Amino acid sequence: MKRTALFLAVCALLGACTPPSPAEETPSIPGDEILSPAPSIIPSPSPVPDPSPSPPPDPILEMDIWAAQPSLRYHHYAPFTDGLAEVSIGGGYPDTRYAFVDQTGREVIPLAERIVFSFSEGLVAVQRGEKWGYEDTEGRVVIPHIYDWTNPFSEGLACVWIDERIGIIDKTGVEVVPFMYENAQWNYTEGLKAVKLDGKWGFIDMDGKVVIPFQYDTVRWDQGGAHHGFEDGLAMVGNGSRENGWLWGYIDTQGREVVPLKYISLGEFYEGLAGARTGDWETGVQCGFVDINGREVTSFQYQRVSSFREGRAQVAVGDFQNGFLYGYIDQTGREIVPCIYTNAQPYYKDGLAVVQKDGLYGAIDKGGRIVLPFSYESVYMEVYNGDIAGFSEGVLTVMQDGKYGTVDKDGNELAPCIYDEVNGSFYNGMMRVRLGADWPDYQYGVIDTKGNEVVPCEYEDIYWSFSEGLIIAKKNGLWGYIDLNGRELTPFIFEQAYHFSEGLAFVRYRGLWGILSLEKLLEANFS
Repeated sequence: MKRTALFLAVCALLGACTPPSPAEETPSIPGDEILSPAPSIIPSPSPVPDPSPSPPPDPILEMDIWAAQPSLRYHHYAPFTDGLAEVSIGGGYPDTRYAFVDQTGREVIPLAERIVFSFSEGLVAVQRGEKWGYEDTEGRVVIPHIYDWTNPFSEGLACVWIDERIGIIDKTGVEVVPFMYENAQWNYTEGLKAVKLDGKWGFIDMDGKVVIPFQYDTVRWDQGGAHHGFEDGLAMVGNGSRENGWLWGYIDTQGREVVPLKYISLGEFYEGLAGARTGDWETGVQCGFVDINGREVTSFQYQRVSSFREGRAQVAVGDFQNGFLYGYIDQTGREIVPCIYTNAQPYYKDGLAVVQKDGLYGAIDKGGRIVLPFSYESVYMEVYNGDIAGFSEGVLTVMQDGKYGTVDKDGNELAPCIYDEVNGSFYNGMMRVRLGADWPDYQYGVIDTKGNEVVPCEYEDIYWSFSEGLIIAKKNGLWGYIDLNGRELTPFIFEQAYHFSEGLAFVRYRGLWGILSLEKLLEANFS
């Protein structure tokens, strides 16, 4: 018996010293060696000191300026809206993935293949895998991902696609209009939606009932391809084809044709009138105006017309080969300003229009009287978001001797013509300007409407627009923030920086993205 016990004890000792087979090994858990140290008869070696001590704490990271510390690794960041911001990661379609983060940088909508627009009525369309569905602001799936394509919700309804057919669902996913249409206007306007069936367009109400029969070949669309419906009780519709051209007109919400479908192009109604064009592009066109009852209120004698603003519309005679001459008419068709100018601002703004004659620019009032002499080589009068930037906040950007400056409505110099580049339009009373004709000699600054250089031209770059009272500027290859008085609020320490929205801004610091808090930033002391 004693021999048996001794034999078992020796076996147990030998077994404890024998390493386990690979099949018996279990993965080590970090920290287990501290919680349950293995017995050893060999003394532990003395710790070896680290030859490279840890770097000192980063004072910027320790400052109370962050809504989210730099730790985000996305590639693109959109502005915050209702407390959420769209972010993305990846090098481009189809590898890019999209998500939404909150004000602390927390990912509330996990990375997905694609996201359509932003939140609408509390839901956002999200693609996961091959299918689309809708998720709420907490990332919960509200409507399953079963659709081939989706649109944002509007008035509690959304267009969705299955097998190349469009239907309409409510915010619970219930099918309100069956999947039968080939195309559709994205949203309802004045209670109606344009839809296409068997190659023809008509209009349905919010219950899916057909209100205007399917009898039109097209409805008006914008440059992005979005179809438009009713506005102020009228919708533009057309018959024809892309190959042979369209004939356009307007119908009311009852389907009555108020402007006959006979014009090769039609404009929108402004001040009760819409520009219309007849004829054909090969033999010549004639333009005039119609009212909301379809009556032609002016003669069709012009080759170009613009929309009415401030009781005036730009008109032109001529052709592309020989050029056009511009003038202005009133709402009765009377020619207030004769067609004598080689270029003209499309609309009057604040009672003035910029025009060109004999290669130089000046300005006229609504009666055609010259109020700004023809002495400028160029002026800034581009269209931005539908706004005519001739006189911007009462100031006109002009060029003399190849340099830009600003003048007021009376021609008084505000900013001298010394700048090599300007934005042309003022935003919140400020405009970006640049000295230096060639890179890398560019020096950017900001002027106000009085011509004062509120931010001196000493920065490598400045973002062209400003938000929440701050300007983003670049110095020594890095970005920082300046207020509208030219005071530098932050050091120039960010590799990238975004505009503030809802008091928050994404910035990249030492390779990682964080979120700055404007409220905290204004109270910070970087000294």
